[in-house]
Amino acid sequence: MTSRRSSEVPTAGADFKQWNLLETTMQTPPLDPEVADSAPDDPTLTAYDEQHLVTYWRLLDAVAEGADWKEVARIVLHIDPDREPARARHAFDSHLARAEWMADHGYRDLVRGGHGKSE
Repeated sequence: MTSRRSSEVPTAGADFKQWNLLETTMQTPPLDPEVADSAPDDPTLTAYDEQHLVTYWRLLDAVAEGADWKEVARIVLHIDPDREPARARHAFDSHLARAEWMADHGYRDLVRGGHGKSE
């Protein structure tokens, strides 16, 4: 698909078919969903992953910026690392690992239409 501004919608051809597929299959994920103590480790995209896309991207951005894991756990995961250090660390590590998996592999399932639709 060619690069275009988000306000430009293709009207015909392969670009339209690809845009329409993405537009109709992807729903907007919640901005700040509740997180589990552990992220999934399934080899394919899960419903949890789809609900936590924004969480994953926020984790990746924070790590890229060099943020302290405790601050990220508190702000992004809503777990206080001073009160629950083991839980906070485990949640941070598992969600970061899943975010990295999503960036490397899981996005393919999103392009195919979401969980349960891999080839």
